[in-house]
Amino acid sequence: MQGRGKREVYKVSLSVTKGVLSVEDVLDGDQVEGQGRNELTISSSSLKNLNDLLSKVTYTSTIYHIKTSDLATLTYEEHKAIFIIMIRRPSVPVLYDPGKDVNSQVTIITKTFLRYKELNILIASIRKFYPKIKIIVADDSLKPESVTGNNIEHYIMPPAQGKMARDMSDKDILKMELEQLQKEVKNTREPVSKTAKEICEWVEAQAAEDPLIKGVPEDKNPFKEKGGCIIT
Repeated sequence: MQGRGKREVYKVSLSVTKGVLSVEDVLDGDQVEGQGRNELTISSSSLKNLNDLLSKVTYTSTIYHIKTSDLATLTYEEHKAIFIIMIRRPSVPVLYDPGKDVNSQVTIITKTFLRYKELNILIASIRKFYPKIKIIVADDSLKPESVTGNNIEHYIMPPAQGKMARDMSDKDILKMELEQLQKEVKNTREPVSKTAKEICEWVEAQAAEDPLIKGVPEDKNPFKEKGGCIIT
């Protein structure tokens, strides 16, 4: 705020319609009328103090709406300015620090159609690093096999409900299984005693950057509500 020449008192009025206004840290000699109401008047003999008080004005919405706006009117002598205040409900962060017990915060869900060997490999891999985490298996195989284990829930769905299964005949399914086995035969095999140690070392090395373990800093959370409103 700038004034034209020295004045005994500088006075600014603010008004809103969907909320209330307030200002803190009022100094001796300064006056604020309308604290906690929709019309606020600030007076000071110092232009510097007036601008300082304006920078501390806060707006609080009095209506419940997750996404709306309000019009604020600022009046100084014969001048008037109108600006928009955006009202937003604070977003709950999608990513958060689950603490040390990841097992109670995460559930792994997977689907299978015939490929029980690959499913068991997946379960064994998960159990190696997360022995207590819950695993849910949705199974639409034509002839479901038993899938059991600690903290595993196996749900039998109506057969061949997945898109891939619906688009395939029995002959196509058998052909797919044969082609998959032919691919797996060509894969280089490594003993678990060798690969398990390497996997564990890699996981431990990446743990410091794992958001499920470390959490996401507030300043780097892309889902944190941005912005605010102060009058300067």
